[in-house]
Amino acid sequence: MPEMRIRPLCLLVLLAVTYRPAQAQGTVPTFTRAVGGSSYTLAGHDPAQPGTTVIPTVLVPIALTFEGKTAGMDAGPDVPRILASPIFSNYSFPSEKKTQYADAMLRSTFPQDKKGHTLLGKPTVKAVTIAIPAGYGYLLTSKKSGTSFAVVDSEFLQKQIFQQIPRQDGTLVIAVTHNTTYYAAADATVCCSWGTHGVDAATGNSFVVGSYIRSAPAIVEDGDIQPLTQQLAEFFNDPLHDPLTYFRTATANGNYFPAWLFPPLQSGEDRGCGGTGIGSNYFLLQPTSTNAKNGFPASPSFTARTGGFTYHLQNVALLPRLLPAMLCCLFCALSGHRLTFPSARN
Repeated sequence: MPEMRIRPLCLLVLLAVTYRPAQAQGTVPTFTRAVGGSSYTLAGHDPAQPGTTVIPTVLVPIALTFEGKTAGMDAGPDVPRILASPIFSNYSFPSEKKTQYADAMLRSTFPQDKKGHTLLGKPTVKAVTIAIPAGYGYLLTSKKSGTSFAVVDSEFLQKQIFQQIPRQDGTLVIAVTHNTTYYAAADATVCCSWGTHGVDAATGNSFVVGSYIRSAPAIVEDGDIQPLTQQLAEFFNDPLHDPLTYFRTATANGNYFPAWLFPPLQSGEDRGCGGTGIGSNYFLLQPTSTNAKNGFPASPSFTARTGGFTYHLQNVALLPRLLPAMLCCLFCALSGHRLTFPSARN
C-alpha cells in the first residue's frame, strides 16, 4: 500500500497526555489528548485510565424508496450481519485481546496506555423508511449483473434521519443504508463517499451514517461493513465533526490536523491534498484509499473471520500518523508505532 505523504516539518515532539473527560451537550462521552500546543478530542474512554465506558447505541437500518422506481434499497436484512460483526461483537485483533473494532483502534492508537476500554452497548434497533425525491438521489443498475447501487444526497439523508430519530443524549446513532454511496454539498457532481459522521446540529445527536454492501455491481470493490467501519473509525477520532463543513479550518467544530496528501495512484494520477480533517475534503476518505477522483471509494480491507462469515473492515490511519508529534519517520521506526489499524503499517 502506498504511503501517505505529510506536509510540513517533521519535528520530534514529546506526546503530552492529558486526561480531560468531557461531554458536549447531547453527545457521547469524549476525552482529549494534548500534542504540543494543540488538543484533540476523541470519543469514548481514555485508554490511559482504568475502567470501561459503554456507549448506548441506536442502530437505524434505512429503507430507501426512489421517486418513480419500484425498486428500493433496504438495510433491514443486513442487521443480523452487522450485529454479529466486530462493530458490536468481540474479535481478536492483532496485538489485542478480544474486543470491538472501535475499542481496539483506540488502544492501538495509544499502545502504551492499554488500561481502559470503550465499548458500544447492545443497540436498540429502530428501522426507518426515507423517500428520496427526484433531484436528491437515484439508482444505478448494471446491465451485466442486474444488481443495483444507490447514489444519495448525504445532507438530505441526514436531515430526514433526524426528523424520525429524536434527541438521544449520550447515545451514538448508527444509521445504515444498503448498497449506497453519497454525494456532498447538495451537488450530485460532488461524488462519492461512503457516509458521514459527527454531531447533528438539529438534534445534538452523535451519529454515524454508512452503508452495508452486499451483492453490489462489480465496479464496487469494498464489501459488507467496510464503509460503516470507515465512518465509525473517523467518528471516534473526531466525534465533534460538523458534517456540513467540507473544508476543515482551525475554527470549525472538530479536530484540526496538519495538511496531508493522498499518495499518487499506480496510474500516476496525483490526487493532491486530502485536507486537514480526519478524512478528506468533501468525501471523508482515508489516506489509505486507492480510488480515482470521483470514483466509488475503495481501499485495501482487513478481513476478519468470525461467526462463519468473513467481514471486511476499513484500514484507517491512526492519529500518530497525522499528528506532528509522531510524523518523523525515524521516530516512528524507533518507537515501532503502528501507523494504520487493523493492519499494521510502519
